[in-house]
Amino acid sequence: MLVGEEGPVEVTEEIALPKLPAPEEAVNDAETLRTDVRLSRERQEAARKVLRDSYADYLPLLTAVIAPFYQHPPTLTVPETGWQAQLLLTIPLYDGGARYGLRRERSATYEEAKVQAAGLMLEVRSELRTAFEEVKRADQSLSAARQAAKLAHDALEMTMLAYREGATNDLEVVDAERRSRDADTAALVAEDTARQARIDLLAASGRFP
Repeated sequence: MLVGEEGPVEVTEEIALPKLPAPEEAVNDAETLRTDVRLSRERQEAARKVLRDSYADYLPLLTAVIAPFYQHPPTLTVPETGWQAQLLLTIPLYDGGARYGLRRERSATYEEAKVQAAGLMLEVRSELRTAFEEVKRADQSLSAARQAAKLAHDALEMTMLAYREGATNDLEVVDAERRSRDADTAALVAEDTARQARIDLLAASGRFP
């Protein structure tokens, strides 16, 4: 129903995941590929540029004003149409400390952006360390589950052989088949867990999706 097919759909296709990076490579990838890390860096850089340009508040301001006019009826001093142009030079001498306050505010914003970027990178490194440990444990669990499934299959074959020789009954065969299926299911679950651990590691390093 989900895929719009009338019959069963096989889902045994393996997902091709990218190669897992080394720990240092994963950190470098996270710094360049993860959107949240890049956004944090861009915010920090934008705050730095705003703070750098604070010197413009102390510069003189030159303003040009051009205004056309129309007057009817005209007078001796004012014609009917014309225009006026002015150049206004403003030199700020005292503003009550507003410029210094703005600079301190921009400096605080820049420091906050730096702290947020540094904190995010600490969080990213923690996520990567956890992801690598999860992959290691998942691989160990998968190896143990596959070994257990192999032993369960061997036990099933031995039980079947004993049953054919008349040394056991069909209940023991059914029980061995159940244990074999349970072991296969546990191996598949461990395989899915290992794959999910790899996906989490790739996502933490910015390589997935």
